[in-house]
Amino acid sequence: MRRIHPIAILFFSMCSLILSSFSSLSESSSAALPTTEEKQLLFITSKDKYMLENEYYDALIELKDKVPNETNQMIVIEADSKEFNETSPIVNHIQAPAIAIIEKGKIKLIIQGIQVEKEEIVQQVYRNLKGQH
Repeated sequence: MRRIHPIAILFFSMCSLILSSFSSLSESSSAALPTTEEKQLLFITSKDKYMLENEYYDALIELKDKVPNETNQMIVIEADSKEFNETSPIVNHIQAPAIAIIEKGKIKLIIQGIQVEKEEIVQQVYRNLKGQH
């Protein structure tokens, strides 16, 4: 019988903890993205690509320390859900993994794909949230 490596257990535990601490738009939700005048941080994830999202998870951990108010209000979106594709026309074209910032119903920042470094994600999101374009 094969044993599960302790690092794998730690990794999946951390991912679950991070994602469970944020708001979620899932298949059971019938509402579209909230419309707000303030900047809204979104994390678009995928069941099929979660192993490719490590840089995003690491960036979110760092951003949680730098901008706790904004990350506590972050919405996690499951891009694979039918509900997401039907109720979110602003972001339904974004491919997971991705982080987006929406303000006044418009996308202000999109970082997507698996070729993105953690530092780049942190810098761009932080500058955008703090108004330093």
